Amino acid sequence: MQQIWGSERRRTAIGRMTLSVPARQALADRQLVPERTILDYGCGRGDDVRALQQLDCQVAGWDPYYRSDMQLVASDVVLLTYVLNVIEDPAERRQTLEQAWELTSTLLVVSARLTWEKSKVHGQEFGDGLLTSRQTFQHLYAASELREYVEQVTGARVVAAAPGVVYAFRDEGARLSYLAQRVIPDAEWLASEDTASAVSAVVDFFERRGRPPGIE
Repeated sequence: MQQIWGSERRRTAIGRMTLSVPARQALADRQLVPERTILDYGCGRGDDVRALQQLDCQVAGWDPYYRSDMQLVASDVVLLTYVLNVIEDPAERRQTLEQAWELTSTLLVVSARLTWEKSKVHGQEFGDGLLTSRQTFQHLYAASELREYVEQVTGARVVAAAPGVVYAFRDEGARLSYLAQRVIPDAEWLASEDTASAVSAVVDFFERRGRPPGIE
């Protein structure tokens, strides 16, 4: 299961004083809760792991450079945070996503840098991305590309939680409940197990508004 990623990829692991955007989003969406086990797959320096531990979450982190001795175990939620960007080999990139999905029992959170950040990334063309002067690789995704790629590899219907952040749910009921919470977050049925109400709320939303805006 454990694989050795390219040695220079460690240079993309930046230090953070606060939670990363994907972790904050999942926390705000009530997907990261103390009752769930969480694995940060490719955790870098482990800043998200430490911050989530302070919030009483059951979280562990694995990284090929910083935490390679950690035993990988299946978890309720797996975070794959800005990992796919830095893998220059498309086959290895796909394998990494597949392995993250295999470790997921409830929700896989995938995030990636998007094409609108291109002005911040300087380097020469290499494969399907750019090789920087620090010998790190970056493949920037279009929002729709990231969503479609995760759907293709996992076989799950993917939800865009925020620009550059997508959710892949193992259970269709959980996906519908999440969508319904976004439509009517304060509805009374959120305290129950009434999946039918969740579905009805989503259907009503799309009938009235057509579809959510596409963010590119």
